[in-house]
Amino acid sequence: MNKNSMYRKIKIELGHSIKVLLLILLIIPFLSGCRVDESDYELTNYVGKSVDKFIKKTKSELTEDSNGVYKLEGALQLIAPKGDIRSFTILKGDEQFKLFGVAIGMNKTEAELKLLEIYNAEANKTIEADKNSVTHTYRDKDSEVYLSYDIDTGLVTELSYYYLDTESQQEDEE
Repeated sequence: MNKNSMYRKIKIELGHSIKVLLLILLIIPFLSGCRVDESDYELTNYVGKSVDKFIKKTKSELTEDSNGVYKLEGALQLIAPKGDIRSFTILKGDEQFKLFGVAIGMNKTEAELKLLEIYNAEANKTIEADKNSVTHTYRDKDSEVYLSYDIDTGLVTELSYYYLDTESQQEDEE
């Protein structure tokens, strides 16, 4: 082989490599847009937002169970009267959704510390013998959170969040 034929062969191989590299560089920005951000699974970001926005951001398939109640079977329940999300319940077996950074399967003491940062104190504690769990209640003027954990393992099994719209309640009473 002479120098010219070797040069052409290398030039052709480099040309194909450069085209593939450019194609990869053009596709990468689109792939990052397909991912769901971890903050999209923090449910408190959706309080007062529409169910459609929740579905779009989390790419979840919810079914409407009854008027204003939506479910992700075996994982999550949303209550959205008048279309705006007001309450969440995360059920055992779904570790992706979080409330104030607390997720199902998290250690009880770690979960309690995160909630105490927000709510300052526990309002109530209930032992549920039939479920073999303990439920702690945390309240402030705007919301209420129920944290249930298994007595034996100390792992969070259920989380519920309720937004207390006190302003609307006062207007309704007047």
